[in-house]
Amino acid sequence: MHEKKVTETPQSGILKQAYKSSQRPHSGRFQTELVSRHMLSQMTKMKKEILLAKIKKIGIIRRGQFKLRSGMASDLYCDARKLFGDPNLLLAISCAICKMLPKDTTCVAGSGYGGLPLAAAVALVGKTKLSAVRNETKSHGIKTSIECYIPGMKDRVVIVDDLFTTGSSILDTAKELKKEGAKIIGAIVVIKRSKIRNFSIPLQHLFTFEEIIN
Repeated sequence: MHEKKVTETPQSGILKQAYKSSQRPHSGRFQTELVSRHMLSQMTKMKKEILLAKIKKIGIIRRGQFKLRSGMASDLYCDARKLFGDPNLLLAISCAICKMLPKDTTCVAGSGYGGLPLAAAVALVGKTKLSAVRNETKSHGIKTSIECYIPGMKDRVVIVDDLFTTGSSILDTAKELKKEGAKIIGAIVVIKRSKIRNFSIPLQHLFTFEEIIN
């Protein structure tokens, strides 16, 4: 009986290195640390065109008749939250956003299903504090509207979200953060759907809606 030859890939080589390192006495390294460092390095170097191709491949655009959060009707729906279900894609998007964060950012904030997973990933990669803002204040317990880290007057906060149409979600999030005295220095979204230019908060985006659908 012949043994099946296994072709070694860069990924399998890294896993072998991680395993060998973890077996060395007092190496101070674990497999997960080595693999995550390699992945983080690769994701950070990923070109925008490659990231866009991966996003398109997921298939986040749906056609039909839809009512958007803003109340507007549209025949196209962008299910951007679907991107966060893929760990590698979420990591790549987070790395891209981290490169756009102002240097003096101390905290990343998000709200809702579109903002919270992204904010958590960006805060982890960028090693900043994380503020999770509720859409509605709790009616029980300590009745807080902000979970995780509560930013103060010394904090400079960037709000992240999956999609920008009118910006109402970002403004609602900013309103709660400002109650604590935090300074909102910007917002970064994965996809900018509208062409609003004079937004009250400095806004950056990874891709436009046109880039996604074309």
